[in-house]
Amino acid sequence: MNGEPSNTGHRKAEYPLAGNGSISDNGLAMSSVLKSRSFVHRLESSLISFGMSVFAYLLERMILRSLKKSGTKR
Repeated sequence: MNGEPSNTGHRKAEYPLAGNGSISDNGLAMSSVLKSRSFVHRLESSLISFGMSVFAYLLERMILRSLKKSGTKR
């Protein structure tokens, strides 16, 4: 710890930063081609979205009812 850089055996070139033009390893997730989804997949996504919306609505109602019963002011 005398001001000199520690010698860990790693060189800067071994660990490139993202800003240095390094290649992303998630190429499949970054596909530029949109693939058509099947009817079953679209239906499944719609049902999940609807179920999450109903759950959020019910949770909000429970919280508001609890606040109203406790007598807190807005």
